[in-house]
Amino acid sequence: MKIKSKFNSYLKNEIFFEKTNEIQAQFEELENKIHHNKCRIEETENKIPDIMNQLSKKIEKYHLASESTKIWNKIRTLAVKKDVEELNKKVLPYLNTVRLDITRFEKELTQAKKIIQRFDEVLLDKAPKHKYEELGAKFESFLTKDEYLCYEQAFKNELQQAKLKIEENHQEIQNSSK
Repeated sequence: MKIKSKFNSYLKNEIFFEKTNEIQAQFEELENKIHHNKCRIEETENKIPDIMNQLSKKIEKYHLASESTKIWNKIRTLAVKKDVEELNKKVLPYLNTVRLDITRFEKELTQAKKIIQRFDEVLLDKAPKHKYEELGAKFESFLTKDEYLCYEQAFKNELQQAKLKIEENHQEIQNSSK
């Protein structure tokens, strides 16, 4: 029995050494491959400047340098998407307010037209004199032409200020992207 256990122990040690040698051989092979790949990477990195120089020379040879410079300068003047989004966040709420004011103004104008049309109908029906007095009282609650022109001018001024503000923001974005 002792011989058999010693023999098994010997086999186990020999198998262990065999596996250890196999793993060590595989490890050395991997180290060689890693070294080879590192050398190839360094070689490629060293070639990049030469390739870039060759490309630059080819571009110059075909007179594309001036065109690529123009394109590059054009690209530099474009706004960055983030800047445009920031501008939208600043300007869109104000524009929405202006849009709502315009819509409200259009509704009021439509109502005024309907009222005037109704007054015309009443006048055509030859309303009695007291109806004219009622109409006169109602006319006092409406805007005069001068008042309307004042409101219109104020609205135009607000629109002009909004336009100036948008242009200022746009200029700021252009200046910040440079």
